[in-house]
Amino acid sequence: MSGIQQVGTTLSTYLVRKPLQALSKTSLVKKATQKSWSSDDCQKLLTGIGIGSVVLKDGFGCYLYVKQSLNNKKIPEDKRKFVAALDLTNGGLMIALQLLMYATISRPVVQSKMFKGLCGKYVDRAAKKGYYAIMKKQEGMGEMSGKVFHESVDEFTGSARKAFGHLSTLIASTIIGKRVLVPFIATPLADKAKAWMARNDKPVTTHPETVNTYNPEMSAADAAKKEQAKPAEQTNNQPQMASEHNSNLLDKYKKI
Repeated sequence: MSGIQQVGTTLSTYLVRKPLQALSKTSLVKKATQKSWSSDDCQKLLTGIGIGSVVLKDGFGCYLYVKQSLNNKKIPEDKRKFVAALDLTNGGLMIALQLLMYATISRPVVQSKMFKGLCGKYVDRAAKKGYYAIMKKQEGMGEMSGKVFHESVDEFTGSARKAFGHLSTLIASTIIGKRVLVPFIATPLADKAKAWMARNDKPVTTHPETVNTYNPEMSAADAAKKEQAKPAEQTNNQPQMASEHNSNLLDKYKKI
């Protein structure tokens, strides 16, 4: 076995096999595996594992993004905390909203209303009558009793409900909550997160030359005249200061 194969086997053992073996020994998994694969407990476990894996991934990614932003030399130093605060806010909101969506969308009451609203017309009484009439016309299906047909349709409807619940929970958590709702509220909260991260920072003094002196009530012509007048004032003041300076020095050498 080559070195690359040995490394791959070791990684698969410690990253895949051992975690799965430990998970299989938990009471939650044992309880779910004692029932059929299509049972409600097993479906809830699969949905929970899917959401949990995404949340763990987003949490670890949030930590890496924040750490990278705080130490990224390509970002100006005065902007790093805001970028890090935005990353922290994004990560926290993604995790919170995904868990909130999972806790609400996966509830049986919500699932029942969603399935009835989106798919109810395909499995209601009128639809079943139409399906049965079509089936009776098919070759070899004329002897099918109504009881067998309705039992088969009910079993299919139950499987469809479980699949719908699994997919709708994942879609609501990872797409609607993570990609649609988070961007709307992440940026406003980033300023508060930045203030919290900079709560112990010392105040930074602003150099006089960098102070913003823009006055929106002043016209462009007046602002230009004001800027042109500044060098003239400085030029007029410099000789006077120089003359006073020279006169003070010469006073020491005046003859009595």
